[in-house]
Amino acid sequence: MIATLSRIGFALALFTQVASAAAPLDVHCTKAGKAWSELSKADQDKALAGEVLLFEETPAGKDWPLINVYFVVESTPEEAMAVFADYNRQKEYMPGVIESKIKSSPGPRRAYVYYVIDAVFRNSWYNTQNILAYDSKIDQFRADWTKYGEAQDAKVIDGVVRTEAVGGAALVAYRLYTEIDGGIFTGIARGQGPGRAQKTMTALRDRIRTERKSMKELLRTQVEALRKELAAQ
Repeated sequence: MIATLSRIGFALALFTQVASAAAPLDVHCTKAGKAWSELSKADQDKALAGEVLLFEETPAGKDWPLINVYFVVESTPEEAMAVFADYNRQKEYMPGVIESKIKSSPGPRRAYVYYVIDAVFRNSWYNTQNILAYDSKIDQFRADWTKYGEAQDAKVIDGVVRTEAVGGAALVAYRLYTEIDGGIFTGIARGQGPGRAQKTMTALRDRIRTERKSMKELLRTQVEALRKELAAQ
C-alpha cells in the first residue's frame, strides 16, 4: 500500500497547473522578479546548505495545493535549465515518468511534449505546451508549461521552473499547481503530491550533478541546444 501511495504522488508531481474558477492564480510568476527574494534569510541559508525546500498553500476557492520547491545546485543557471529542458530525457531520471517525448516544435522556444505517467490506477497520458525564455533584466532562465489539448486524467496542468545565479551556484525554483481526476485515488494523490514534487526536484538536482561530473558531453550538447532555442526568432 505504501508503494502504491508513493507512485500516485509521483504522478501528481508531474501533472502541474492552476484551477479554473475563482480568482486566477499567478502560477507563472508573471509579476515576480528574482526567485531568491521569495525566500526568507533562514530559508536561503537552508538552501545554501543543500536542503531541497518545499512550501505549499491552498489558494482561496481551490481544493488542490499550490506547490513551490527550491534548491541550490553546483552549476550555472544555464546548465540547470538545459538539463531540465531536455524533455526527451526527463523519463531517464524523474520518478514515475514512463514516457516524455517532444511531439513537435511549432515555433522558436516552444515545444509540445507528450507524457505517460505511472498513475497507479492506470498509465495516464497528457500533453503540454512548453515555452522557454530568458529575462536579461534579472538574468533568469525559465520554462513554462501548461496542459495542451486533451488529457486522460488531468483537469488542469500548469507550472514554471526558473533558474538564476546565487553566488557561484544556481537556484532552481519549481512552482506547480494541478488538478486531476483519479477516482477513488484523488484524495490520496492530492495529499501525497507536495512530498512527491520535492522528490522529483531532488532527482533533477542529482541529475544536474551527475551530468556535470560524468556526462559532460551530454551537458555540453544540452547547453548548445538551449542557446539555439533562445536565440531563434
